[in-house]
Amino acid sequence: MRPGEDHQKDVREYSQRMLSSLFPSRPSFREAIRRAEEQAEYPDCYTAQEEYMAHELCKIIAEVYLMDPKKPIRISGEWLDGHVVAEVFGEITHKHITCVMEEYERQTDEIRNVKAYLRTMLYNSVFTVNSHIGNRLNHHLNSRAD
Repeated sequence: MRPGEDHQKDVREYSQRMLSSLFPSRPSFREAIRRAEEQAEYPDCYTAQEEYMAHELCKIIAEVYLMDPKKPIRISGEWLDGHVVAEVFGEITHKHITCVMEEYERQTDEIRNVKAYLRTMLYNSVFTVNSHIGNRLNHHLNSRAD
């Protein structure tokens, strides 16, 4: 080892520790997916047919978690604060994922940007999931009465 190399190594390590304390590292994409899967109870609550789409939705949730919270995220054509969108996505459960999958299956129009569409659906599901379930129940009960 050359003279001064130990000192340079110590300085580099100290700098990395300082930067890490100032800017905590973000989780990896895999770690973010695992968090989203736990949140959505994946794969436990899904049929074999639903698993593929549920996993795609978990990837979209993970992507939002990894976005810079200081930068806006586009939802339904509007730019919203990134930290607010991430907080809303933190509320997503199996119930929301199922709601999004049901609505997506019923969609017959062509969707040009599927990921943006699904991100918006996930965001909106947090605010409308109970109304969605109530509507489906009313529809089911009324269709049986006919």
